[in-house]
Amino acid sequence: TVPAVQQQQQDEAALVEPCECVCNTVITGNQRRLFFIMASRDVLSRLEQKAIETEKMIELLTKQVNQLQAIAVEARKDQLKNENQELRKEVDRLKQNLLSLEKTQGITQVDIGEEKTRTVVSGLVRFIPVEEMQNRMAVLLCNLKPAKMRGITSEAMVMCASSPDKVEILTPPEGSQPGDLVEFEGYTRNPDSVLNPKKKIFETCAPDLKTDANKVAVYKGVPFTVPGKGIIIAQTLSNVQVK
Repeated sequence: TVPAVQQQQQDEAALVEPCECVCNTVITGNQRRLFFIMASRDVLSRLEQKAIETEKMIELLTKQVNQLQAIAVEARKDQLKNENQELRKEVDRLKQNLLSLEKTQGITQVDIGEEKTRTVVSGLVRFIPVEEMQNRMAVLLCNLKPAKMRGITSEAMVMCASSPDKVEILTPPEGSQPGDLVEFEGYTRNPDSVLNPKKKIFETCAPDLKTDANKVAVYKGVPFTVPGKGIIIAQTLSNVQVK
């Protein structure tokens, strides 16, 4: 009968399970799952390719950065070399200026065992060749109040044996080092950090600073002594003032 034929046609159509229609083509559920899997694989493949390209780009950029860093390091090295050369030139210039001052003005840098050297301005250049004043040990009075001499602040005084005709820098005993102290037997060592010029302390002591008949530097007959190392002497001058 007609109704029976229509029912059969409807049942056959149901077996086809149409899900959507594209370009007049019927796509079943199984075909849709297959297309989805293929599409997913295609996306994954493109992502993997993109990742490979990104890794190559990172590697290239890393190489470029390393090259730029190497160039920057070399440039910095060259800059430091140039700066160092300029600094050496400046140091040499200052050394020459200092040597000139020593020769003409009696300005000397002395190491007395402190963190930095002290500047000493003296008139010794008139009596002692500069070469004899350099790289040698000496005795210095270090707690006088700093005073300007010839426009330069002098921070100590070199102790010398002195006659009207000759001046000699006192010579410490063998083995003395910068910063060694000078003592006098029988006198307690307790100096002021800076002598008060108004009290004339050094001026009071100065007449008793001499060399004896054996060229030994003494205060009221007591030798200048570096403890554990020996006495301080003049090279040739005896029975003269020490100042």
